[in-house]
Amino acid sequence: MNCIIVDDEELAHHVIEEYISRIPFLNLVKNCYDIQEAIPVLQRKILILFFLISTYLISRG
Repeated sequence: MNCIIVDDEELAHHVIEEYISRIPFLNLVKNCYDIQEAIPVLQRKILILFFLISTYLISRG
């Protein structure tokens, strides 16, 4: 399963990469640091999972 990570924090990428590496059928396609960077990947690749971490959305409820 192809997946990408979208987050602006380097630490979040490392944490999610660690989880992804433990699941043998996941294939990390790209690390993106904002949605503009992710859009071309989403247009070109077939993705099954899309990891998007947003403290703004979480904190806004």
